Amino acid sequence: MLCFGNIPPPIRIRIPVYTYFHNINLLTLSEFHSPLSKLKGWLKRQVFRYYKQHTDLWIVQTTNTAQELVTHLKENENRVKLYPFFELPDRLNCVKSEVHGDDYVFISDFTGAKGHDELLAAWRLLAAEGIRKTLHLTINSRHTAFVAQVKAAVADGIPVVDHGIIPFNEVIELYKKSKALIFPSHNESLGLGIIEAITAGCQVISSDLPFVHAVCRPSLTFDPYDAMSIANAVKQFEAGHYRPSELLIGNRINEFVDLICQKGE
Repeated sequence: MLCFGNIPPPIRIRIPVYTYFHNINLLTLSEFHSPLSKLKGWLKRQVFRYYKQHTDLWIVQTTNTAQELVTHLKENENRVKLYPFFELPDRLNCVKSEVHGDDYVFISDFTGAKGHDELLAAWRLLAAEGIRKTLHLTINSRHTAFVAQVKAAVADGIPVVDHGIIPFNEVIELYKKSKALIFPSHNESLGLGIIEAITAGCQVISSDLPFVHAVCRPSLTFDPYDAMSIANAVKQFEAGHYRPSELLIGNRINEFVDLICQKGE
C-alpha cells in the first residue's frame, strides 16, 4: 500500500505500507500561524506519532524533509527513504542553451511563508540605490492585499511585473527572460521552482535555509526575513561575485516504482 497523503493508515495492515510525506508544515510551527492553527498542528503531530507504527517506510523527496521527520517524530533514520520525483518538460532543457535576458524571476503564488513581502521591500531598496532590474512575479489576483502592494510599487516606479497565474509555456518564457531566480521562501518540501530554474539555465539566489541546500548549491544566499540581506545578495550578483548554481538531486521516480513493485512481489 502506498499512502500519498502524509499520514499512515489508522490501522495496521498486513502488507508492506509506504507513506509518502512532503508537507513539513504539518510538523513545524510557523511564525505566521494563529494560536488555533498551532494547536491544530500540535494535535496532528500527536496523530503522526501514534500512526507512525502503521507504516513500514516513509518516502520523502529531500534530506531536509527526512531530517524533519527524524527530529519532530523521533523517527528511525532507517525507516526514511529518499526518492525525489518530478516531471519537467523538454522545453526547459532547450531554454538552458538559449540566450537569457537580464531580469529576475520568482515563480510562486503568494503566501505568508513564501517571502514575497521581503522581496518586494528589497526591490524598493535596490531601486533607491539606482539598481533597476525587472522582477517578474506570478501572483493570483485573489491575494488582493499583496497585489495592491505590487501596484503601489509599480506606481512608484519600481520595476516589478506581476503576470498573475499563467500557463507553464509562459513560465518557461519568463525563465528565458531572466538570468536568476530569486527564491525567498521560508520553507519548502521540495522547491520545484529551484529545479525548474536551474534546468532552464537560470542561476539561483535563495534563502540560506536547509531546504535549499538539500536541493542545490545556490549562486548566493540571503536571510529571507531581511529585505536588506536580499538586496545585498542581488548587488553581489550584479557585481559578478557568485558561483554557478548546481542541482544536487535528480528524478528517481523509476527507482521508487521499482521499490514498490519488488515489495509487492
